[in-house]
Amino acid sequence: MNFIFFDRTMCTANIDTLFFRYCLIRQPSLIKFVLARWVFGFLHIFGLVREEQYFNRRWRFLKSVRGALGRAEKFWLRKRPKVYDIFPGENNLWITRWPEAVMLPLASRYGAVLIAPFFDLVDGRFAHFEDTAALYKRALKNYRPKLAADAPKELVPTGLETVHVFRGHAYKTAGRCRAAQMIYGLFTFIVLLLLGVFLGLVGLYLGTFSFSETIFPEILARPSTALLNIWPTVLLIFLLYFIFNRVWSSFTLTALAALLLSLANWFKLSARADPFMPSDLRSLGDLFSTLPRSFSEVSPEVWICLGLCLIAGVLAALIVRSRIVSSKLRFCGLFAVVCLIIFSYFTLYTNESIYASAAPATAPGEETLAYVSRGCQYPFLHAANSAPVSEPDGYDRYETLSAFSRYVTEDIPADDKVNVVFVMLESFSDLSELNCLDMTIDVYRPLHMLQKDSVHGSLISDVFAEETAITEREVLTGNLDGAQYRSDASSYTRFFNRQGYATEFYADSPARLFNRANVSGYLGFAESVFNEDAPAGSDESFFEGVRSRFVEHAATGTPYFGFSVGRVAAPPRDGRTFIAPGTMTEEQLDAINGYLGGVETTVREIADLADWFDTREEPVVLVVFGDRLPDLGEEVYAAMGANISPEKADGFLKRYGVPYVIHANRAAEYVLNVDLTGEGETISPCFLFNELFRQTGWGGTAYMKVAGELMESVPVIHPTARCIEGGEVTAELSEEAAEKLAFFKNVSYLRRWDFADYR
Repeated sequence: MNFIFFDRTMCTANIDTLFFRYCLIRQPSLIKFVLARWVFGFLHIFGLVREEQYFNRRWRFLKSVRGALGRAEKFWLRKRPKVYDIFPGENNLWITRWPEAVMLPLASRYGAVLIAPFFDLVDGRFAHFEDTAALYKRALKNYRPKLAADAPKELVPTGLETVHVFRGHAYKTAGRCRAAQMIYGLFTFIVLLLLGVFLGLVGLYLGTFSFSETIFPEILARPSTALLNIWPTVLLIFLLYFIFNRVWSSFTLTALAALLLSLANWFKLSARADPFMPSDLRSLGDLFSTLPRSFSEVSPEVWICLGLCLIAGVLAALIVRSRIVSSKLRFCGLFAVVCLIIFSYFTLYTNESIYASAAPATAPGEETLAYVSRGCQYPFLHAANSAPVSEPDGYDRYETLSAFSRYVTEDIPADDKVNVVFVMLESFSDLSELNCLDMTIDVYRPLHMLQKDSVHGSLISDVFAEETAITEREVLTGNLDGAQYRSDASSYTRFFNRQGYATEFYADSPARLFNRANVSGYLGFAESVFNEDAPAGSDESFFEGVRSRFVEHAATGTPYFGFSVGRVAAPPRDGRTFIAPGTMTEEQLDAINGYLGGVETTVREIADLADWFDTREEPVVLVVFGDRLPDLGEEVYAAMGANISPEKADGFLKRYGVPYVIHANRAAEYVLNVDLTGEGETISPCFLFNELFRQTGWGGTAYMKVAGELMESVPVIHPTARCIEGGEVTAELSEEAAEKLAFFKNVSYLRRWDFADYR
């Protein structure tokens, strides 16, 4: 008689797990045994529980299974799991550690003698626990073995022929069996690796192709960047294989994760030229709005990739069925992959220098291009490391909401609704305020003349020669930070919407620059207009665009709120000089003269725009401001002799100060019954609307009133921890001012992340 050690040859799967799962689906009340099974399974891997205790705990659920014997018979009739028929047609004896009640229906089908421990279905434990050695000895009492299939060496008497079995094939020597196991294991490893690479490439293609057809081959031409996108799927597929012990399930789950990310990128880039980022997980509803409305709208490339993934998954399920028999080996593999994931994330995916070198440099403001040129999976994981906006210290949502609810939004009186036109100019600053230039031509004279007929002051920008969109968004939202906006957010634009204004964002730049096309919508603008063929710098065409946008809306009779973004005009090419040479080098003089030449044109256009509005019958308030000092280079400012050192109060104000002008035509002053002239406050950009509403006499929003209380005490709050209180630059606020600032930050956080249109 052939002695077959069933658990090592005919079926290497964990019968207790499969049978429990089978019973649990049909009898959900068995879920009460799940926790204990997991705990004892984990302890058994490390040998922390005895075999008898482990098997009793794992099979205890049998006492609660209704009709356990009939359930076992149906379980095997469904041909699960895979059972190899070793030595068919011969006299076979099976030795197994699984309970006799569960194994008997299968043994009867194969005509085999069963030697298995008896499990008491009433007590829920083995009546007399026997390990493999004891079962083998019991079999010897009644049967004479001819050979043994994969018997443990210590149990087989000397001279007994031993056959080694792997996946249903018998080998005469252990060496040949081990060689077959290694070859099949290597084959499985290679297949998993290839499947991971395949999914990584599919995800990379889907995540970039809709933005530009050239980006995918460009990334492949940079092997390191391509590897950074493929490596996550490779790690994930091995991680899931060690968890589920099946190639097809690890591939399916990995494909699901990779395709969800890449398709989210595909559809969002197609709809908005905006990638899917970790911060978008806060507003998945916004992502759904970018999905195609019908199958016909889905690109053929998407269907081809999905079809290839489906074919690969089916082939993996049919061809590769290898499983890891040893629980310890699975745990060691799982532990190794987890360590590799942690190591890779913190050394590769959070490394800023690697991220910077992963793609060619892009122009400032090309946020989407900079992201997509690095792929899909890699930039997503890198962005996940970005610090989320944290709650202010001591923030309590309900306490803040309760205190904020005491402030009331005041509508603009119907008779006071004048048109409001904002014009922000990038890199626009009054360098004459630095008091260090010997200017031979006063290019700022039209600006200074306009200031005499307007309210004018200084904005203390949060940036120096950096991203222009920060100032822009701080002005529009009233928030202290110009954070990236990935979903609908509260803004002053929304207040004008609720007052019946037509709201429009106009930029003399491409729509995707600084992601303005999307952010303008998030901030509530009903319409956005961009100049996709914008020149290198603003010129007459930008200001003509401001005029034409106003005329178009004025014809409707609806009050208008427009926010326009332009740039200092392109440097002139006539070689004129605007300052005395002094001790500066020729290159430094060229930089300053080039900038001042552009400013001359820009300032003239600002004055002409104000004069044009003065001739209009419609009441108009024009607000013009700069965003930051120009990026001339620290060495140029040093050569000028400019005191822009942030360590000193005067240098701090000059380093970050830019002008703002609030000008009303006569019709607006008549409607508002105000005289908009004189000195305005020196303020942070987030308070510019407060200053406008203070000058016009409008009440404003509830949030504006909270900001106004802070502005009275602290008109400037800067990220360098400098503030202005009582007219002095300070790093330490009074207790009363500190309380107002803390409350303002709490309300700002509430308004930012608990979005409501009316705030």
